[in-house]
Amino acid sequence: SRCQRFDFGTIAAARIKERLSQIAAAEGIPVEEEALELVARRAAGSMRDSQSLFDQLLAFGGDTITAEDVHRLLGTAGDERLIALMEAVIARRRDTALGLLEESLREGVQIGSLSDQLVDYLRDLLIIAAGAEGVDLQSVSAAHRARLSDQATAWGLGTVTAALQILAETKTRMQRVNFDRALMELAVIRLSLLEELDDIGALIASVSGGPE
Repeated sequence: SRCQRFDFGTIAAARIKERLSQIAAAEGIPVEEEALELVARRAAGSMRDSQSLFDQLLAFGGDTITAEDVHRLLGTAGDERLIALMEAVIARRRDTALGLLEESLREGVQIGSLSDQLVDYLRDLLIIAAGAEGVDLQSVSAAHRARLSDQATAWGLGTVTAALQILAETKTRMQRVNFDRALMELAVIRLSLLEELDDIGALIASVSGGPE
């Protein structure tokens, strides 16, 4: 009877972004909208984490905080790079996909951060393929939702599910070895080899239901 229980939930990215905008205004430092959104998404619902990251940006950024500043601090890839990488994978342009991966790492993207981004990206394809229109994206800006929708349609829910399982398994293995780059490259190839599982399932169903 002398204990009190407090249940803390996550905070919506929009609210975090609004609060960060207020902090930037109070400090008198211009910050791009995309930069605010990136920090808000990265915080994953934690206002404290978002403000800690934002403080680092304000301390080490230039006269104007840009999305590139956020990516440099986090070691992450930009939205366009992620979209282009997955487009190459879905189209089975394996040389292009591996080239984009190489380019990203050469430019300073950290492979652990990139793997996290790709897991979030496939999660976004999953919720889009499942028709969950009211669920926010985590990997890229909402402005790119139509492009992700095209990718989710191209692959189908079954293939997206298999892809997410492959990448989640890869992410787990990468934490235990010192050849994480090879594992990521292997994952990219494995993803590009996935068949359109929804179409295969429909074909099997039609054959099974046909005359003997």
